[in-house]
Amino acid sequence: MEYITDVASAEIEGRSIVTLGKFDGLHLGHQQLFQKLNLMKKKNNCRTVAFTFSTALLFWKFGENFKCILEREERRRMFEKLGVDMVVECPFTQEIRNMDAEVFVKNILVDQLHAACIIIGRDFHFGHNRKGDYQLLEKLSRKYDFELQMIDEVFDQGIRISSSAIREAIAKGRMEDANRMLGYTFSVEGEILTGQKLGRTIDMPTINMIPSVNKLLPPFGVYASVTEIDGVFYTGVTNIGKKPTVGEFAVGVETHLLHAKGDFYGKFARVSLFHFQRSEQKFSSVDILKEQMHKDAENAERYLAKINN
Repeated sequence: MEYITDVASAEIEGRSIVTLGKFDGLHLGHQQLFQKLNLMKKKNNCRTVAFTFSTALLFWKFGENFKCILEREERRRMFEKLGVDMVVECPFTQEIRNMDAEVFVKNILVDQLHAACIIIGRDFHFGHNRKGDYQLLEKLSRKYDFELQMIDEVFDQGIRISSSAIREAIAKGRMEDANRMLGYTFSVEGEILTGQKLGRTIDMPTINMIPSVNKLLPPFGVYASVTEIDGVFYTGVTNIGKKPTVGEFAVGVETHLLHAKGDFYGKFARVSLFHFQRSEQKFSSVDILKEQMHKDAENAERYLAKINN
């Protein structure tokens, strides 16, 4: 898969099939676009292109405190899993922001990407003042000789699947709802760091990670989780927060792997969150914390065993 961040260098030989979007989370609704993209690829023997924008667009639209469902590298790997041939991640510059919708279609989609077919979601808008939409593309499809297809909205339990709905579910700790709408399990990833090693003293060793400041996190608390390290999956229980009982202040992701031994320091881990068990709280002593942590581990193991049966 080619991953291009310089739009001027995005050139396709022959014709292509293009989908466009912000793709925040690459959820089930987005995945419908890519399924159609791959079907059209087989039918037309064309390369497929996902045209998206850098996260600067999201920060510009929602504010500097915006947090990403998928960070850049996570989203890049997800694009690859979806089988797209080329991703064009367009910098959200003043020039792009002010570009007329038809100029964008002609200069980029037609002249550079040679789009034979453009596939969009029902609510997709583009161009200066969001004037580009399905109706404009339908008109331009005749002028510039490309096919246009629209994918209908996707619903989950009566709710339209969208990045906003998923963001709300994560913010409320409804991980089952978020994971259903995503079509995969929400995760936090990073390098395993050395912690205080308190867990070793209470027979519950943990791995510790510091999440990116741009990563969306669910409420502070305890979660049933599955962690992938070096291609091996470990059931576990994860605490997200500041560990008030032991006086830490930085937000961390601390996971006790239920059936694992060994030194994982320095390794890359992906912690997938399946179920919110309880909110983070401050205990009056380390002994009471230890008792609760063992209960948390038992509850996590029961939950994960139940959903795997």
